Amino acid sequence: MLSPTDTIVAISSAQNEGLRGIVRLTGDQVQKVLQGLFADALSSDILECQDSKRFSLDLVTSLGPVPVDMFYWPTAQSYTRQPTAELHTFASQPVLQSILEQACEFDARLAKPGEFTLRAFLAGRIDLTQAEAVLGLIDANSDAEFQAALEQLGGNLAKPLQAARDSLIELLADVEAELDFVEEDIEFVSTARLIAAIENAGSQITAILEQIQARSQSETLPRVVLVGTPNVGKSSLFNGLSQEAAAIVSPVEGTTRDFLTTRIETESVAFELLDTAGVFEESNDVESEIDRIAQRQTILALETAELRLFCIDSSRPLNQWEKSRLTVVAENEMVLLTKCDLVPDPETLRILSERLGDPSLSQVVRCQTAGDSELQTLVAAIENRLASQQANNLTATTLVRCHTNLLAARQSLEQAMAVAHTDRELLATDLRLALNSIGEVAGTVYTDDILDRVFGKFCIGK
Repeated sequence: MLSPTDTIVAISSAQNEGLRGIVRLTGDQVQKVLQGLFADALSSDILECQDSKRFSLDLVTSLGPVPVDMFYWPTAQSYTRQPTAELHTFASQPVLQSILEQACEFDARLAKPGEFTLRAFLAGRIDLTQAEAVLGLIDANSDAEFQAALEQLGGNLAKPLQAARDSLIELLADVEAELDFVEEDIEFVSTARLIAAIENAGSQITAILEQIQARSQSETLPRVVLVGTPNVGKSSLFNGLSQEAAAIVSPVEGTTRDFLTTRIETESVAFELLDTAGVFEESNDVESEIDRIAQRQTILALETAELRLFCIDSSRPLNQWEKSRLTVVAENEMVLLTKCDLVPDPETLRILSERLGDPSLSQVVRCQTAGDSELQTLVAAIENRLASQQANNLTATTLVRCHTNLLAARQSLEQAMAVAHTDRELLATDLRLALNSIGEVAGTVYTDDILDRVFGKFCIGK
């Protein structure tokens, strides 16, 4: 466990971009580190100020003296609520690296990914939804994504959540006070007020859920595309993963001509799943204009996919197109061996082993008929691959986490409403559960694994 009082340092500017490089420091001993870096140029009296300051100084590095603009926040008014400094100089990686090394010589240590924002969160400067919004701003690929993250950082989720939480805390305090004096038959809060307060909190949670739903529908999700020759089981997998019979499943080749899409959400990721038309081995096998359009749509879907699921029927020999595809499996591709409940074709398994260079076929996900337990293995593999590619949109990840917890909070409030007339002890329990679920969204209730999932996605220096 890293100490939150250590003085940490990192390069916080983008590498090889722009003309200015930034080294950021924060922690209890920032003043000592700065005095070490600038020797006699900075006295302790100058640094023991109560207001933020800017200094223009020369810093002697291992590469020679460089001009530095130093911005200094000496008190809890800083982003991390600790003494903080930023050193702005040339955007030269050797110069910035030299400053890092010198800072570490004066007892600073290199920051971990997201550690500056983590300290802001732990200090109460921001809540967990706002911490996630910081990463959303960094990773935004469009004006819409940037604006959504900016609004989230401004508290458009945090403020209504805090209002609902404050209302429930006050209500729970009255209920628990009444339980403490149950033998005195004192009523601290009437049943009518209880029900009104619970309904109001439930309405606030529902409004936030609707806001999340509206935003999540507008998010650009990572695309996961099923691809393969006709009748290899793509549509069965699509139905199994989406848990509905959206795609027509038939032994007749070419049943799917237009591609189908569905949104899939798990605990850790949301993505758009596409079922495409089967790829014909030869272009002259395409008999109609409809088939030609379907082939073009399949190619377009593959070009825009964050992850391709290359489906191979394990029960039949590979055709030439499949053999050529196996020559080089791209980084954004997974091989799915379908129909594994049937008798496998030994030649297909042999070629897979040769082409993938792995006799154990560890690169292959085996799938049986739709709905079997191995679909969970496939879902887990998709989650891991999207996470490793950092393909999933941060805001979408935030929304999935919030959605799950807020649904739990609303369910607890519904249970509280059901027992409000009859059992105050059960009512208190349900109110606590609702508060815990809301707290997990904002970060007032958290565990190390939640923080690891959120801040592990940050880059160093943020």
